[in-house]
This record gives sequence, C-alpha cells and structure tokens, in this order.
Amino acid sequence: RRPLHGDERRFRDRDHARCHTCAGGLGAVRRASLELHPKLHADNAAFRQGERALSVADATTQGFPFPEAEAGAKSVCAPGYVKQGDLLTTLGPLVTVRGDTFVIRGYGEARDISSKNVLARSWCEAVVQRVPNFLDPADKAYDAVPKSTTNITFGRRFNIISFRYLTAEETS
Repeated sequence: RRPLHGDERRFRDRDHARCHTCAGGLGAVRRASLELHPKLHADNAAFRQGERALSVADATTQGFPFPEAEAGAKSVCAPGYVKQGDLLTTLGPLVTVRGDTFVIRGYGEARDISSKNVLARSWCEAVVQRVPNFLDPADKAYDAVPKSTTNITFGRRFNIISFRYLTAEETS
C-alpha cells in the first residue's frame, strides 16, 4: 500500500496548525461527522469525563507536542468510541482525492443563411470527473509539481463518466 500524500493526508489527519481550537484538534472527517450527526458526539461524551479525560494541562505536563490536539478522551480506541477511522473504513472505497465530479451542459443551434430562422437545436449533458492522475503518465498522481510540459499545461486527467442529449423540457 502506498503512503498517503498531500490532499489525502490533509483530508484525514488533524490540522496541527489550528490545534489550539477544538475543531483544529480533529480531522476533517471527524469534524464533519460531529456537525452532521451530533449523536456521535453525545455517544462519546462518557469517554471524555472524569478520570477518562485528558486535560490540556495534563497533556502539556506529559510532553505532548500538540497538547490541545491530545486533550479529550484517554480511551479513544476503546470499543464503542466512534472515531473518524471507523467512518473511513466504510467510506474509504468511495473516497477519491481530487476526484471532483462536474455536470457540464452545452447548447448549440443551426440557423439558415439569413441567421433569422433556427433550423435545429440541441442540448447535451456530460458528467465529467477530475481524477488524481495527470494527463501524461510520466508524472505520478502524488507528485506535488509535475515535470511534464503536458501536465504543466493541462494538469489532471478528466474522465467522461456519461454523456447524453437532452430534450428542451429537461433544460428548464
């Protein structure tokens, strides 16, 4: 298995640059899960109380380099404690870094010589996905800066997922 690079690591790991806040001490997936499903936060609350909790002061005393990020439950990996890894295990096969998907619609028409009368109209729709791979395979997807002139000019590869023609009713 290849190591995580760049965007993948930022997506999963804690943001240590902002670890002085509660949100900064959590990974992006964990922050999102708490915002979308507050019950997860409540389910884990018992793990962050009394002797089960680690304060910022205790984490500082124990020499953690980012005490704000370490503060919280001592038993993070205990059975029943929901963490972002639990979510990523399920979501992992569906997650694609830099795999943005776009719906692009186009319109065209043909006119007669006078340009006054429309002879034909056409609408189309394409679903296009940007993937991690560069257009030229000379550079690896995890290379921060491409070396290939093609990749410097055009960047990442786009795959056409689907294409279809639309009716006039589908465009409004």
